[in-house]
Amino acid sequence: MRTIKLDFRALLLGGVIALVFAGSAAYFFDIPFYLAIVGVLIAMFLNSFVAELEDNLPGGFNNPLPGGEEEYSARKRRLLPYRIAIWVVFFAIIAWLVYMGKVNGV
Repeated sequence: MRTIKLDFRALLLGGVIALVFAGSAAYFFDIPFYLAIVGVLIAMFLNSFVAELEDNLPGGFNNPLPGGEEEYSARKRRLLPYRIAIWVVFFAIIAWLVYMGKVNGV
């Protein structure tokens, strides 16, 4: 099992980025801030999940293989439907959050 070492500066930077994006989304899309922050946090989680998947593939950043570009490309192509499904679910969640904010008059 790999231990996770958190850097306080990276955590602080991620928090600031999340707040800026959530504030911008709340302002420009006229949605409540709490819905925007939930959407941003879900997006950041999904992005890190997909990045970790791709980085751990053979030939990826965490698992380099000399001359393994062909296998890496083939595996990356096999992940494409999963990436599309993750983005569709993400946008469905965001649309639902916006709809719930509008319906409940928040």
